[in-house]
Amino acid sequence: YILRVHDTIARQQHQVSRDREVAVRRADQVAVLSHEIRTPLALIKGASELLAEQTPGPLNEQQVRFVKTITDNSSAMNLLAEDLLLQARIDAGLFELRLDRVDLRKLAQRIVKDLREVNGLTVYLDCPGAPPFVWADASLIKQAITNLINNACAASGTKIGSARGTVPENPSQVMVRIHSRDDDALISVTDRGTGMTPAERQQIFDRFASGKPLRDGTGL
Repeated sequence: YILRVHDTIARQQHQVSRDREVAVRRADQVAVLSHEIRTPLALIKGASELLAEQTPGPLNEQQVRFVKTITDNSSAMNLLAEDLLLQARIDAGLFELRLDRVDLRKLAQRIVKDLREVNGLTVYLDCPGAPPFVWADASLIKQAITNLINNACAASGTKIGSARGTVPENPSQVMVRIHSRDDDALISVTDRGTGMTPAERQQIFDRFASGKPLRDGTGL
């Protein structure tokens, strides 16, 4: 009986080791793929931004729309590559949190500012009171907030800007709110889109789950 138990444990350990090796190889492959994708995307985005600034010469209205489409979609593809790389690291057990003291208000302001510059959109940020500081991985919080804002804008068809701690008289359909609480902080992103059906709510944390027909994106 003892020998059988040892044999079973040995087989399980061997299988775990093999699974980890496969996951690590996949993470390496995704990392290489992500890098290979992001390099040309950066060039495409840089070139489109130069065109949008009309540095090479003036553009007509149709050309401006085309350039904006290129810029927006290259940014979306870059975020998708980052999502895939992060998921691969988590699956491979290579994921590590880099905790630091983060000013959530300042971080959210930078996110909104960057999105406004990239997309020319308008989302309002409401963060009253003293700046909320938390121990967090700033890059991951940034990624989460960015994804939520982009999803909210896509759902409600709104544009992004910044109220910098004040709520406008006619609020945008998308509102980012940050509230300090006793021992943590609450970040909420609200939109006035169509929402989710009960069936979609059941699948919200499934990989690649999406309310869109083509189920594009990596999901939450």
